[in-house]
Amino acid sequence: MKTISHNSTTSSVSVTAASGNDQPQ
Repeated sequence: MKTISHNSTTSSVSVTAASGNDQPQ
């Protein structure tokens, strides 16, 4: 249960960081 929750958060953060980095650039 803990692993799934952590995985979901990491995925969300990764997507947000990639999207935010691509927009300003």
